[in-house]
Amino acid sequence: MNTRSAVLLLPFFAFCRNALSQDRAITGKATYEIASDVVHQTLDVWFSSEEYLYQYRQMTDARELPAFKNKKYDNLQDSLEDVKNIERLNNSLKTMPVQYWYGKLGSDEIIYSSFDNSHKTYCIRDTITFVKWELLPDTLTVHGLPCQKASGSYRDVTYTAWFAPSIPVSVAPLQFRGLPGLLIRVLNNVTKVSFSVTDLEWPAKTPVAIQPCSRSPFVTKNEMQEIRNAQNASQYKMLDAYRKELKDKKKQ
Repeated sequence: MNTRSAVLLLPFFAFCRNALSQDRAITGKATYEIASDVVHQTLDVWFSSEEYLYQYRQMTDARELPAFKNKKYDNLQDSLEDVKNIERLNNSLKTMPVQYWYGKLGSDEIIYSSFDNSHKTYCIRDTITFVKWELLPDTLTVHGLPCQKASGSYRDVTYTAWFAPSIPVSVAPLQFRGLPGLLIRVLNNVTKVSFSVTDLEWPAKTPVAIQPCSRSPFVTKNEMQEIRNAQNASQYKMLDAYRKELKDKKKQ
């Protein structure tokens, strides 16, 4: 988020606090960069004072994959083969459905979309536990936003976070929810993976409907895995039959 965007957001704070006190849902959008030495992803979060929805930004070009990025080739043939592979993957990426996760404040339930191998959509209802946060007195200005420090633990992993009390929405992706302000930055002290806001709209310029997956069949996580396992078994069976057919032709 650039300095100009942050400055433009500041005049909205008083207005939004008044709106929240009148039980009006203010919708915002935060984009997080997830980064480490080996990870680089983007995650978009839409939120109100009561609920939130998030998704990982879909890859649009297979050349961003580690298998192809900065790859060096020994010969022209290998390079041309990868061009074909990248083209096939990009065509597949265009048809990939978008996966969303939905959560509501005051509840540990999360509802998200999932897909089988043929891209059929299912809805899964699950529960999630969150980081246990301890607020600290340290302050820091991030992208023009006054932030407060917090430390927390989750499954034997510790985190250091900065949140913006001036945006009083207790939402965040994954297990990071629960701070008295929007999460701006968090660092996994073990893996060194960080989540950092790179763009913020509050109110959002183009709000989306914050609602859970509901138009597709509901299944459990185990049932979803069984569906995929059955499809994989069927595909492996077809592949084995094809290989056997090729082998028999060679013998003739």
